[in-house]
Amino acid sequence: MSGGVRGQNVPRAVVSFDLAVTAAHHCKEILTEHKFGDVEIAFRESTVTRSVGPRLLHHFSIINPAVDLRSPFTPAFGIQIAPLDTPHYEGTGGLYFRESSDSDRVLLLTNRHVALPPPVFDNALYHRKHSNQPAHEMIVLGSKAYADAVEAIMAKIGEQVGFAKTYKEELERLGEDADDETGNDFQQSLAKAKKTIADLDALHSEITKSWIPPSLRKLGYVLYAPPISVAPDPELYTEDWAMLNLHLDKF
Repeated sequence: MSGGVRGQNVPRAVVSFDLAVTAAHHCKEILTEHKFGDVEIAFRESTVTRSVGPRLLHHFSIINPAVDLRSPFTPAFGIQIAPLDTPHYEGTGGLYFRESSDSDRVLLLTNRHVALPPPVFDNALYHRKHSNQPAHEMIVLGSKAYADAVEAIMAKIGEQVGFAKTYKEELERLGEDADDETGNDFQQSLAKAKKTIADLDALHSEITKSWIPPSLRKLGYVLYAPPISVAPDPELYTEDWAMLNLHLDKF
């Protein structure tokens, strides 16, 4: 049998040139032994970046009626997060940090018990030093937080539909007897309710179309998490923190 070129992708700076040559030589020996004679082995450095889903939403003006309902899907302080593998363990992120002026890496401070829930992980130092280590991914909005956010949008739409119905009925009831001021007030209120419904419907469509699978809500991964401990006297406070490395293409 004959082959061609067989390639193997490896993470950057993990395999030296000499080791790659040795590995390729042994691979070729095995293939030749099994009658695959015309084969070349190639190693290539590569980095695989998995999709993290849609970007977080932008903030709206505080006067926008949908601002509170959009907030869970934005990078606002107190962003609601959860581990991808155990999304029912939920918590929040605190402060955002830029690693340094020479780095684009952005970090998020949270609690260790949120990032690495005690029922699942041992209370030992965790530090992801290399890209070939398994990543403990974190997502925006755990199971309950996502369901609550979508339910809040639906409740607001229902409320505005009720308002619009009332304004329309009042206009029909008043008919030509309504004075200009009263008629204009109801017309403006009806128009505002309709616009709010349209905005919220668009938000609901976007969220339910692109955000449902937790894998599309990836925010980053756990970078560093010391064990949960109690500080010595006289402070005696609990040290419970972890640092997340954020996916920049989520922002």
